[in-house]
Amino acid sequence: MASLTVLFDVAYLAYMPSVLEKDEIRHANGYFESTRSVANALGPSMAGLLIRMLTAPFALLVNATTFVASAASVIGLPTDKRTGARKLHMNGFRLAFSGFPAIWKNPLVRPNVICTASLNFFSSVVGTLLILYLVKTGHMTSLTLGIAFLLVAWGV
Repeated sequence: MASLTVLFDVAYLAYMPSVLEKDEIRHANGYFESTRSVANALGPSMAGLLIRMLTAPFALLVNATTFVASAASVIGLPTDKRTGARKLHMNGFRLAFSGFPAIWKNPLVRPNVICTASLNFFSSVVGTLLILYLVKTGHMTSLTLGIAFLLVAWGV
């Protein structure tokens, strides 16, 4: 998922200017980052609450449903304001990876992409191991763990 997050972050930065006027981009970025901050703060605690109330398999089902809803909302995104048409003439997989040759050839961009992808990957690994450690060794429940993550997100 961390690698797909990098792909999403690049894609939304490239897409937003094609559907918004120049003076709308600043406000849209503000809304987007506010939403991201709230999701990062509330997501883990909501997951802990869902796991506690529904058990883990049902919490995963709820998570999968949110991904389907997200995909459905992406399909309904508006077209390019300047041309009035969608620029997606390739299938999604080919389109997603079409820029990698240019990135790989650029000596300034390539190290940044490698660093960001590595950081996201290993952060996910450490985050997963931390949760396992806190549950198995620290005997934390999913609810307690969720509250702890919420407090950390608030800076407490």
